[in-house]
Amino acid sequence: IRIIPYGVRLDAFRPVATPPPDEFQVIFIGQISLHKGIPYLLEAFSRVRHPRKRLRLIGSIMREMKPVLDKLPTDHVEMPGPVAKKELPEYLSRSHVLVLPSIDEGFGMVQGEAMACGCPVLATSSSGAENLFTDGMEGFIVAPRDPQALADRLQQLADDPALQRRMSVAALDRVQHLGGWNDYGDRWAQLLREVCGNH
Repeated sequence: IRIIPYGVRLDAFRPVATPPPDEFQVIFIGQISLHKGIPYLLEAFSRVRHPRKRLRLIGSIMREMKPVLDKLPTDHVEMPGPVAKKELPEYLSRSHVLVLPSIDEGFGMVQGEAMACGCPVLATSSSGAENLFTDGMEGFIVAPRDPQALADRLQQLADDPALQRRMSVAALDRVQHLGGWNDYGDRWAQLLREVCGNH
C-alpha cells in the first residue's frame, strides 16, 4: 500500500497572524453536525480551565443539531455560521488549535489547511489525521467519541504555550514538506509510472 497525502493550496493558506498570548482560542471548521462529533467537542471544551478561552464553530448548523445544541454547554462558544474561504487563514492563524472530533470522516481537508497556517490539529483517528501528521508532533490524535481525551489534550495545550508553539512550527514544516496540489499530482504520476512499468 502506498499512501499519498493530499496537498494544500499553499498560495491560499499560510500564516497571516499569531494567536493572542493571553487567550486560548480553539476553532472548528465544517458542518456543525452529529457525525462531526460536535457534542463531544462542546463537552470537552466545557471542561477546559482557562480564564480567557473561546471556541469558534465555523460552518452551517445542520437541522438535527439544533435541538441537541440546546442541551449542550455553550459558554464561551461562538457560532458565526459559514465563513468565506478567503477569510479562513486569518481565523486559523489566530487559533491555538483546530479540533476535528469526527466520528465518521473520509479525510478532513481542513487539517492540512490549518497546518499550513501554523495551527496545530487535534483530531480523532476517524478523520484521516494519521495519514497527515504524527500524534504528539504536529498535533494530537485521539479516539472518537471520547470527550475526556479531547479535554485532556486541549488542557495540555492551554497549560503549555511552549508546546503549542513547537507544534505550530512542526505543523507548518510538515505541510510545506508535503507541498501543494502539484506535488500531490506529481507523486500520483510517479506511482502510476512505477506500477505500469514506465510505459
